[in-house]
Amino acid sequence: MERVDRGENDLAQDSVKYPGWKAMPYLIGNESFEKLGTMGTMANQLVYLTTIFQMKNVEAVTMMNIAAGTAAMAPLLGAFLSDNYIGRYATLAFASLASLLGMVLLTLTAAITNLHPPACNQHVCQGSTPSQLFVLISAYFLSSSERVVSALATWHSALTNSTQSNISWAIGLGIPAVLMVFSCIAFFIGTKLYVIVKPQGSPFTGFVQVPVAAFKKRWVKISELPDKELFDPPRRSSLATNLLHTNQFKFLDKAAVVTPEDKIQSNGEAADPWRLCTVQQVELVKCFIRIIPIWFSCVLFYIPQSQHNNYTVYQAQQMDRRLGRGGFQIPAGSFVVFNMLTLTVWIPIYDRLIVPQLKKITKHEEGITVLQRMGVGIAISILGMVVSALVEQRRRCIALHKPPLEFASTGGTISSMSSFWLLPQLILFGLCEAFNMIGQTEFFYHQFPDNMKSVGMAVFFLGQAVSNYASGILVMTVHKATGRNGSRNWLAQDLNKGRLDLFYLTVSGLGMFNLVYFIICAKYYQFNSTANGANPRLVPK
Repeated sequence: MERVDRGENDLAQDSVKYPGWKAMPYLIGNESFEKLGTMGTMANQLVYLTTIFQMKNVEAVTMMNIAAGTAAMAPLLGAFLSDNYIGRYATLAFASLASLLGMVLLTLTAAITNLHPPACNQHVCQGSTPSQLFVLISAYFLSSSERVVSALATWHSALTNSTQSNISWAIGLGIPAVLMVFSCIAFFIGTKLYVIVKPQGSPFTGFVQVPVAAFKKRWVKISELPDKELFDPPRRSSLATNLLHTNQFKFLDKAAVVTPEDKIQSNGEAADPWRLCTVQQVELVKCFIRIIPIWFSCVLFYIPQSQHNNYTVYQAQQMDRRLGRGGFQIPAGSFVVFNMLTLTVWIPIYDRLIVPQLKKITKHEEGITVLQRMGVGIAISILGMVVSALVEQRRRCIALHKPPLEFASTGGTISSMSSFWLLPQLILFGLCEAFNMIGQTEFFYHQFPDNMKSVGMAVFFLGQAVSNYASGILVMTVHKATGRNGSRNWLAQDLNKGRLDLFYLTVSGLGMFNLVYFIICAKYYQFNSTANGANPRLVPK
């Protein structure tokens, strides 16, 4: 194991002997087991909260939105702690152990009777105590230490959900906890092969330093200031890529103006980085400002995605989920398999078959630009919400006017409509992920220089976090607004008594607004350029 202290000269970087592929099996093992464990645990949590913890649908959805938002926010906190204080190895080690502890706690909430409410007696439910909720929330908080999404893990998720719903919640939640044990073992076994880099400071600090320094020099006139008079020391890292100086948001250039009051150290750095910033720091802040309008559209995009993922589970609970004549019922939380299966199947079809044909038409390297792909994803999500509304309207009509199969755990009747009618909307949302979410990843990744890719991914996760919190607020707002003065609550516990279809149509209206807004933003967006030019995969011909 080699430790690198990146001090003033930064030359130690070149003397590091990287183990290369020798360390990869341990990291892949850690990620694979962790993904299997997390997906198997979280996919069925809405059912767990409404059955074992006796929560109302709205309460469960709100809690899961908060949990998902916190999970998406975790990479930001992890990056800050890693870059400034404890380093990447210690951050990953803590995250692995925290996730394991969270899954163990979640398993105990099912296995130990005192950690969850007693079963309802003749439709009289006691509900959760504050201590029980505290343990549950702590489990979610710890489990959010690692953020994961995996298509492979979805199949394991379906099997685990079946165990949880049909056999035992304690066993079903215990299986992912055991997998997390293997994840931790795989990570720590490879410790001697890892190159452990000490904390070097977070790039996010510059996002604050630049506006502060520009404000301190607000008296400086830069209308005709040539680029050569801006502070632009040579980059010492071979990984660094220079962003070209732009004239947008020119007032921020004041942060890089060298005045008589500024002092430069012998190593070429500014003595006071809160007064004098480099041109590259300024351009990075400009880059961040430019992507904010697009980022806001991404926040709006996730809202339909989040609402669909949550309420599809409740739709499935009140539909005929029988598979064949054997009496086996598909767990409601397992329908996410069809979403991820669509994503898995579509990507190679799109890359191998559709993109070559699009290239002939558009003459673009990727068939269509990344922003066009994101726009297509938004349009598909709108269609997905409309289809979801139509299916729910039909499901509810059959439940109210035809003999029901039985009563659901929510207290309402189960419609004789087959749950496989949910497949069209699940397929559409799988397609919108394939276009928009993958497009987002590429967009945010390529809009920052090579040595700042982590910033782009942090922005990506921040959008998901804000969207999940906003989704929770939207659910609570609609729940309270539509249930006033005895009027019908759209998000009633029994979907047959609510109007989930109208809620879906409302969310589709939000998607329409987002599509128009995104088209306007995309039309005027200016892509970032480096000394090697703009990325040809992003920019239209």
